Amino acid sequence: MTLPDEVWQTLDRDAGRLSRRAFWLLLASLVVAALAAGTVVVGWRTLTDPLTPDGSFAASATLSPMRFDVTFGVRNDGRVPITIEGIGRAGEALTLLDAWAEPKTVQPGEVTTLHVEYAVADCRDYVRGDWPLPVRIHRPWGVQTVYVVPESMPNPDAPTAYSFTGGHDPYELPWQESYVRRTCAPHP
Repeated sequence: MTLPDEVWQTLDRDAGRLSRRAFWLLLASLVVAALAAGTVVVGWRTLTDPLTPDGSFAASATLSPMRFDVTFGVRNDGRVPITIEGIGRAGEALTLLDAWAEPKTVQPGEVTTLHVEYAVADCRDYVRGDWPLPVRIHRPWGVQTVYVVPESMPNPDAPTAYSFTGGHDPYELPWQESYVRRTCAPHP
């Protein structure tokens, strides 16, 4: 079926077309949405955990009294300065004795040194498994807790020389377990 020419001539050519005002509002909305998406993509690292270990690391295990301390570096991978307000936590059979950061305010790309010292109350009943250290940081929009994982010392029960395939060292322990085991059962 075809429509006669008279019907076609009575139809409004502008029906369904956006008005100029609606067109400019739609265009402005698309620009704002693109800018918001760009801000989210560019600023993602600023909003995520900004602290990453930088590889600088020192640790010691002291036998008397039963304690260990860990000092390690973390880099501010965010895009804004952060101020470290607190580090560490206590756990089963682990008492937090001391914790500090130097410097406390870290600019983007700079490294700070974190230090924690623990007393071991019980060599058999301590925190096992993953146990990241909480670090309370202050950024321009408020205080946030991020988590960092210090490097582990080698397992004291590991052979002096071994090799393995794959990505996971079979003698690797979570950081606090490696220190507790070294502190409680040292090997020469």
